Formats: sequence, C-alpha cells, structure tokens
Amino acid sequence: MTTRAVLANATTLLLLTAAGTRSLLAGGADEKATPAAPIRVLFIGNSYTYYNNMPEMVATLSGGRIETRMVARGSSTLRQLWDLGESVAAIREGKWDWVVLQEHSLLGGMRVDGVESVNNPEFFHESVRMYDAEIRRNKGKTLLYLTWARRSHPDQQQVINQAYLSIAQELGLPIAPVGAVWQRVRELDPGLVLHDPDGTHPNPAGSYLAACVFINTILGPKATLALPSRVQGHPMRSNERADMNRVVDLVNLRPDLADRIQVQASEVSPPAGPVSPYVPPARSPLPPVKRPFTAADLSGTWRGPLRMYAMTMTAELNLLTVDGVSCTGRWSITNYNDERQVRQPISSCRVTDAGVSFVLADYRGVGPGETYWAHFTGDTLAGWADYRGVSKSSRLMGSFELRKQR
Repeated sequence: MTTRAVLANATTLLLLTAAGTRSLLAGGADEKATPAAPIRVLFIGNSYTYYNNMPEMVATLSGGRIETRMVARGSSTLRQLWDLGESVAAIREGKWDWVVLQEHSLLGGMRVDGVESVNNPEFFHESVRMYDAEIRRNKGKTLLYLTWARRSHPDQQQVINQAYLSIAQELGLPIAPVGAVWQRVRELDPGLVLHDPDGTHPNPAGSYLAACVFINTILGPKATLALPSRVQGHPMRSNERADMNRVVDLVNLRPDLADRIQVQASEVSPPAGPVSPYVPPARSPLPPVKRPFTAADLSGTWRGPLRMYAMTMTAELNLLTVDGVSCTGRWSITNYNDERQVRQPISSCRVTDAGVSFVLADYRGVGPGETYWAHFTGDTLAGWADYRGVSKSSRLMGSFELRKQR
C-alpha cells in the first residue's frame, strides 16, 4: 500500500463539531457565493496566523474563491486584540462570510514549576463568546482555528482540542482542526517537519498544512487535493505587516511532500465522544511542617532555588521582623549569572500555623502581584508561589526551597 493510501485510511482524531462540520461541508462556506463573489474571510490571531503569511496562502491556493484579510499581533490573546480595537473595527466593517478566531497557543499561557502548560480555557471561552456575539451582529459567522501543541509537549494537544471543542459545542461553531491534523502528521509521518526551529511556530510546510485545512473546511471535503506545491506572495515584515512591495515564495515544497500534506488535510471528520473537563497541571507537594517553631526560627535570611520562570532563579527572603502574627522583610531574585532581577519589600506578611506567607507587588505593572506561602521544615522554608495577570490570560505557579543562611 502506498504512503498516500495509508494516510488516507488513517483513523481521524477528535476534530470538528458535528453540526458545524455538516453545515460547512454540505455546501461550502456560503452557498450563495459565486466565482464573481469570493468568500470573504477575516483572520484574527497572532504569529500562528501571520507566519509565512498563511491567510494569503489560503487565498492563492483557493484560486480566487476565497478572499482574506488578517488582524494579527505576535503573542497576543484574543482579548488583547479586542482591547487594541483593530479586530473589532475590522469585524464592524461587515460583509465577512467568516471570521476566523485564533487564541494564544497556550490559551494565554501558564507555567508550573517553570514548565509551560496550557492555561485554563475559561478566559479563552469568554473571549470567543464576546467575539461571536459581535460577529453575529455584523451578519458574519465564526470559525475557530484549532492550533497545535509545542514540539516538546505533544501531550498538550488533547487539552487544546478539548478547549476548542467545548466552546464550539456551546455556541454551535465549526472548527478548522489544524492542530488535530498537525498531530496526526507527527504520528503517522514524523519525517514531515512542520515546526519552525523554535519548536512552536510553523515552518512553511506547517503554514501550508494550515492553509489546506482552511480550504477544506471552507470549500468542502477534498478541496485541497491536487493543489500546487509552490505559493508566492507577500512576505511578513518585522512590524507584523505584509510587505506589499515584494513577492517571494511563501512556500515551495517538493510535490510529494505537498501531496502528503493535502491528503492529511482532507481527512476531516466529526468529533467522537463528550468534552472532558479541564484538569490543571499538578504542582509539587509541600513537605511536612516542623512544629513548634518560634519567631527566632523564622527571622533571618533564607536563600535557594525558585522554579517559576523559564529558567530556575535564585531567591532570597530576608525576614527583618517577626512577631506572633506578622512580619516584614525583603525579597530578591537573581538569575544564573548572579544578575539581580527583582529586589523589593514584601507586603501582607503573615506568620501562619505552617510557616509564613507574603505578597510581592507586581514589578511588571500588569497584575495584582505574586503570592508566596511556605512551610517551615526546620532548616528550610519550602513553598509555592502564584502569579496571575490582571486578567485570567496568564498564570505562573512556582515552587521554592530556601535554606537559612547562618
């Protein structure tokens, strides 16, 4: 059996909402559309959308049947794009057949002990509800752009799938299952590389796969078979805008690679099974408390590793005064080069029955601050740190183990 036949017969993963899939695939995205009136599609997202100018790739590969425009800013969430105003203004121009919504690849982002994780989808769902209402008011239809997992964390794809599927079922929206098809390529055709060297963004083949999925989703099944393997268009500039003065190869694949991608993109099926609830990543358990302890036990300087950011930092807690219920002190963080990143007083410092807790004002200027609480174990303060941005779109959940300095 040929590679193409194997891929064509592969079992499809959880992809599209049944109602949305049938409505799109039964007659294309807009049964009233004619060759003289291309289907108008507005893309709203971030770098996963604008890398390799994927929307223009969609328009070119469609042979004029689809007309595209995008509002995209790197690393942005849908809510951030809404607040900037450009995406809302574009929607209100009206006459869009479809508005594609692409959320941040980690649904805003979360780190647990320094490891990137998919955020709680609650914030993403709130944004989709807000956008969908505005899109409907302007007589358009919403299409969700299901993204892919990072190269180093393929297990996150199922969490992303569930997040998109849940809101799609709630609002009756179709999904362009780019991430699910991407995952299937990684499993069945691992030699076909889709990620950029950074392990997160799409390389030209990855953007080509995304474009093929959108064409199939909008125009109908098998629409991508026998498409060209080379697409020319306008490259993206560093300001995240297309350079309309230049034309380059957006993608130029070997025909056999393009054929394999087209086959995978054409394998679109309805979902199977109910939506699973979001389960947050587990954090490191705290050690047992050593009781009793005194104010003198807690007072002094404590230093050790803080696992909260992309790299492990060294944290130092200097508890200056400690009485039965409250305390004062200073917190500092240095990186692996001993360069101090943070040094500031702590607030809301409390002596608890387990040790100590305190708050660090947000030195980023975008949130309520970081909360720390620790267990006294005798020679260490071992605890958790928690940060949430001013919105629910980002969260850091860390741990630390500080030893008393004698």
